[in-house]
Amino acid sequence: MSDRYLNLVNSGMGKTVASRLGLPRPEVLRRYHVGDPLLPGPLLLGGSGASVLAGLAGVLKAAGVDVRDADAAEARWAGLVYDATDVNEIRDLAPLRDFFAGALRRLGPSGRVIVLGRSPAGSDPVVDATRQALDGIVRSLGKELRAGATANLVLVEGDASPESAVRFLLSGRSAYVDGQVIRVGGGSEVEVKERKDRVDDAVHATKAAIEEGVVAGGGVALLYASKAINGLNTENGDQKVGVEIVRNALKAPVRQIAENAGAEGAIVVGKLLEKGDVTWGFDAQTNEYKDMFKAGIIDPTKVVRTALQDAASVAGLMLTSEAMVAEIPEKKPVPAMPSGNGMDF
Repeated sequence: MSDRYLNLVNSGMGKTVASRLGLPRPEVLRRYHVGDPLLPGPLLLGGSGASVLAGLAGVLKAAGVDVRDADAAEARWAGLVYDATDVNEIRDLAPLRDFFAGALRRLGPSGRVIVLGRSPAGSDPVVDATRQALDGIVRSLGKELRAGATANLVLVEGDASPESAVRFLLSGRSAYVDGQVIRVGGGSEVEVKERKDRVDDAVHATKAAIEEGVVAGGGVALLYASKAINGLNTENGDQKVGVEIVRNALKAPVRQIAENAGAEGAIVVGKLLEKGDVTWGFDAQTNEYKDMFKAGIIDPTKVVRTALQDAASVAGLMLTSEAMVAEIPEKKPVPAMPSGNGMDF
């Protein structure tokens, strides 16, 4: 939705016109602009994790945020941050409820609600259930908040600092981030790197989707694209073989995904082609057939298109050059069996 329409229906006369015509009137969200403060009003900070709260308060104050640790009836809060990293039992959630009970009513437009917590450890069912409840609480808050306000959960792993995540969620950059779970830190260097790579992949995929849109994921876009070459007139047998190679290559991603999930790839491909719905696909995680767009399984059009073009380019290069350069794996000698130290078995 363009900013011009947004500004129009939220102007004095525009509100009246939009109301009479039944037009949608979305809230004007607080967006990031160079030079804007991190938070345009006071922030209420609460919770039981003294060390985390102290570190956060210092960082946020240094960033120019008006941080307060006590609710006030006259305050109009721009942000609410609650530290629940020490929550281990259901009764520990009572202070969280009391914290938000009054303050939420005085949360300003485009306000920010952030809850800090821990991931379930898997060692104690009570602790895990309590920590898991935070996710449900935050998601419920995200659905109930109005006027452009958002609610998000930050899960802090180990001794990691949540400062950067909190700063991002408080800023105007997070205008569209709502009801999400953000994990900070990791159990090992490999895990941290993997999460960083996932974030990088998500950022690049989002940029590609903005440029050219999205298609159904799970390889089904390529599968249904194979129908486009049905009935293609070929001049000779070589071209006919080439068409069949392309057709099989377009079916390969769905087939391989299904086989990796333990399903029969050829059967999955056959059922999808028989269905004929270009949004219908195979969810490898649940082994179910479903509408890929409704399930959120999508791929950026640019990524799918580029992969297909690059594959065709490499195949064409092989045909014209009739040669490829590859690295021959080094053959390592098989280690000898250890000695039995004179013992016979």
